[in-house]
Amino acid sequence: MREAEGGAPVSGAGERFVSRAREYMALEAEAIAFHWYELSLIPGLLQTEDYARALLTSRYPPVDEEVVEERVVTRLERQAVLQKATTVFSFVIHELALRTPVGGPEAMKAQLLHLLEVGKARNVSLQVMPIGSTVGIDGSSRMRSAPMSRSNSSRRWWKSYEMRADMAQVQLQR
Repeated sequence: MREAEGGAPVSGAGERFVSRAREYMALEAEAIAFHWYELSLIPGLLQTEDYARALLTSRYPPVDEEVVEERVVTRLERQAVLQKATTVFSFVIHELALRTPVGGPEAMKAQLLHLLEVGKARNVSLQVMPIGSTVGIDGSSRMRSAPMSRSNSSRRWWKSYEMRADMAQVQLQR
């Protein structure tokens, strides 16, 4: 928690973000499969530090550098889940995301090389949706599958949809 002048603790957007991210990371740690389609950006689990920082510093409204750094660190910490060899990761990335030079040419080159490296793992599938394809053009999606004892959830954070599948019950909330 940050401190204001005089040393009083301040609870702000940075702390709320980190709290939500930690909760999500706990769900990710339980997952047995991830399916991720991204239209315009490299998925967070696959982002390099420079790519993530460039995205987070270009947000509006802007946040201070401390919050950006908290979010970069949290995003990179999440990537540890990729090392879980018994979890399946399936990423479909639209070609547009690969051609948008986030962070500049050097950052993007490092990002593309990172994707090639991550894609070598047995449990990671990377696919590219070519420009001109209209499948999934209406937006990105993410799904996390948990063991049978837990519900599956997919979050479309940008539209605030939540879908939960629990054996025989499917519910869509808005």
